[in-house]
Amino acid sequence: MGFTLNLALKTNFVAPGPMGDNWIALPYDVPWTTAKDLCTARFANSPSVTLTRLNAATGGATSFNCALSGGFVIDHSAVGIRVRITSGTPGSVLVIGQHDETMPLPTITGGWVSPGPKGDNWISLPYNCTWKTAEDVCVGLGLIGIGSGGQITRLNAFTGAASTHICGLSSNNFDLTPGQAIRVRKTTAGDITGVIPPHE
Repeated sequence: MGFTLNLALKTNFVAPGPMGDNWIALPYDVPWTTAKDLCTARFANSPSVTLTRLNAATGGATSFNCALSGGFVIDHSAVGIRVRITSGTPGSVLVIGQHDETMPLPTITGGWVSPGPKGDNWISLPYNCTWKTAEDVCVGLGLIGIGSGGQITRLNAFTGAASTHICGLSSNNFDLTPGQAIRVRKTTAGDITGVIPPHE
């Protein structure tokens, strides 16, 4: 199933963030192989744009400025990508692609300890996923109840405010937004092997 989605992006990023941290969810099958391909196709190789992906198991971040050559591989692993734009344009990105209905989510690294980023799992859900709320993600990943240590977060890049849902609670069970990556934290020990998210 193919998708075309115009994602609004916050520009004029000022360190250290998180205002201006656009965590986006790419479709699993996109026509771009590397970060440079994405930069060329959607950001005109602008030096004001930097793409980053995070390794939750190590806490290490790999960043790539669009004006450079090379860049990390977009390995279609359902991992969210952060886009930072330091100048006023572009204010959106047109994402195209389709989902692989057999691809599981990445392994969710457990044992998160504040402040991170080790254990910060930024993941990309299929745009046609039938999980519609944060608690749906909790249940789907097996993070049942408060004792599971599960936390689902989305970030508003325009305000810098994060909304976090604690698995098992009824409060702050926000709706998921297609095209927006979410962060999964598991404060208890043990990883979760990636599951194939349900889709329509």
